[in-house]
Amino acid sequence: MQGTRMSVQKRECKQCGRVLTLNEKNFRYHKGAYSRLCRVCIRRQDRGYYQRKIRPALQQKAALRQGHIEELTQKYEGIFKRLRQLGIDPGNNKYTAEQIDEILKNGKKAVRKFGYRG
Repeated sequence: MQGTRMSVQKRECKQCGRVLTLNEKNFRYHKGAYSRLCRVCIRRQDRGYYQRKIRPALQQKAALRQGHIEELTQKYEGIFKRLRQLGIDPGNNKYTAEQIDEILKNGKKAVRKFGYRG
């Protein structure tokens, strides 16, 4: 192959207008064809999409999750307060969940029914 030149294919990016060598370093290759946008422009688009769409959705979910945690904390604080008023230690595992539910519904009657003595 002496004296022959290999022709280097080039492509112009449709967004930024730069003329780059047509290879996988400069353009994405997918399904048998190279992209019309260079990798730098595609990355810029991807970052912009993340900033506009993904990040706000994640922040909204985090805020909802935090609100849900606060709501559950208040709910369980109320339950523990009610159990302490009835003379039951919330950390004591003497009662089953069903018994605790009945105690919370029926109050002192249920405590007497299960025979708990402080």
